[in-house]
Amino acid sequence: MTNDDGLDVFAMDGIRLEEAFFLKNDKALVENQMALKRMRETKEALARVSDIEDEAVLEKLVALDVKPETLAPFFLIPLIEVAWADGIVSGDEAVAILDSASAGGIKKGSIEYDLLKQWIQRKPSPELMGAWVHYAQDLCSKLAPTERDSLRGTIMSRAMRLAGVSGGVLGIGAVSAQEKAVLGKVEQALK
Repeated sequence: MTNDDGLDVFAMDGIRLEEAFFLKNDKALVENQMALKRMRETKEALARVSDIEDEAVLEKLVALDVKPETLAPFFLIPLIEVAWADGIVSGDEAVAILDSASAGGIKKGSIEYDLLKQWIQRKPSPELMGAWVHYAQDLCSKLAPTERDSLRGTIMSRAMRLAGVSGGVLGIGAVSAQEKAVLGKVEQALK
């Protein structure tokens, strides 16, 4: 059977089917490539914010739809709590926290940065740490043991470094009992 132009209708239908197939596949391929690019960009942003290097942890965070803008405060709140543990945030602790924030992609002048500066000047309410503990426990419950260990190691390393900033001689050495208590609470939430 031919159409008015003398072309085989069956052949034309075959061409249309082939074009539709490739168009559909091309669209799916493009969408998959874009999704992979977004995942890669999110993983890179999460790594910058958190210092997490473990690919499995980063991939799991992406799969759980954890955003960099959520993870940045997640890593900074324990630092704020450690800094306030002894009742005052030293100048060195403030600098260390703000440097950590900047390294994590929080830009000076942003709302997040200004809020962090307020937390350094005025101790946040206990509800902030309570919310952090609940989020940490929920997040850790979704991670495999090795992923949880990696996350805990990264956060605890940062928090312990900050605890040592104002202790001992020249900022090296002693961690106060109050700081140890906060460190214990942070570590417990990450189990």
